[in-house]
Amino acid sequence: MIHRILRTSVAVSALLLLASCATPYRPATSSGGYSETFLARDMVRVFFRGNGQTEPERTHDFAMLRAAELGSQRGFKYMVVMNGGDRIEHDRFTTPNYGIGFGFGTYRMVGRHGFYTGGMYSPAWNVHDIYRASTDLLIKYLPSKEKHPEALEIDFILGSIRSEEHTSELQS
Repeated sequence: MIHRILRTSVAVSALLLLASCATPYRPATSSGGYSETFLARDMVRVFFRGNGQTEPERTHDFAMLRAAELGSQRGFKYMVVMNGGDRIEHDRFTTPNYGIGFGFGTYRMVGRHGFYTGGMYSPAWNVHDIYRASTDLLIKYLPSKEKHPEALEIDFILGSIRSEEHTSELQS
């Protein structure tokens, strides 16, 4: 029983270590990335999901970058964000704390914390909070800006987001 708990704890620790880096700009995997669904030749839904280390601003930038890339590939010069936004999901899980306490006395449980009445304090469980940011955008592509003065220039978006600090994480 203890060996199984130790193996589970080691596996969870390894997953947390792997997830300790922000999601790079890449197609979607189980740890995040972009995906898209074309609804028409000139309309696409772009989604970028980050892991627990990805800032909400980064998910938004990467969703915009993916939308601009897709529009450029299809020959469009402008795009309008029709709908969408950012979201943050919260997950919490606990793992047992394997520590050795010294002292004499009785061990009592209070909520999620255990302590020795005559010795040192030690939490019985480690609580892990994970926040994952994501951005979901509905984009309409335009050949010109005539009817939509609020339209964004695709080449400008490509240049500005690629030149930001995210550049080292982009996979072109």
